[in-house]
Parts: sequence; structure tokens; C-alpha cells
Amino acid sequence: MGARKRKMRHTKSTYPRTAPRGIEMFPYTLPDGSRALYVGDAIRESDPPAVREGIVRRRLLATEGRCPCGARSPLGLLRPGLIVQTIPHGHDCPAAEENLISALRGAR
Repeated sequence: MGARKRKMRHTKSTYPRTAPRGIEMFPYTLPDGSRALYVGDAIRESDPPAVREGIVRRRLLATEGRCPCGARSPLGLLRPGLIVQTIPHGHDCPAAEENLISALRGAR
């Protein structure tokens, strides 16, 4: 029998916290039970839908291991001290680097 997939759980506390300059952070649990901290752009009320969707998809990839565009994060490769992980998104995905940067230029 195959191993059963475990979903990551978000800690229920005062998270997400928004740090200065619009950075959001919250802890979550990896499939192996170890803890990690998500740090990324916070969604602002004034952000257009393309920016909101791009940030949400990046958060999903980091915490759940997958994006609706099909991008997958090798969650098993995450380790303590890993700061930056770059994973390519689909060409038309709002979370793809060039798409999100373009959307952010017009919004912020």
C-alpha cells in the first residue's frame, strides 16, 4: 500500500503576520511533521486580481506543494535553513515570475 498523503496544517494563532514593507509570514507543518515558515508578499486590498491570484498561487506552492498551473514543489527536499526555493510556474500562470512582476509594476 502506498503512503497516505498528509495535508499541511496552518497554525491557528495571530498569523498571518504582516511585517514592515508588506511581507507576510506564517508557520506551517511539512508532510514529515517538521515546521517551516512561509515568508512572502502580503496581499493588499488595493491589489488587482492578477496580483492577488499570483501571490495566492505562490503561497499554495510553498505550503501545499502544488499550484493550479501544474507546478510542483519538491516538499521532500525542503530542509532547515532553506531560504529561497525557485520553482517555475506555467507560462500563463499569474504566479510566474514575469507575469507577477508585470502585474506588480502596474499596481504598486
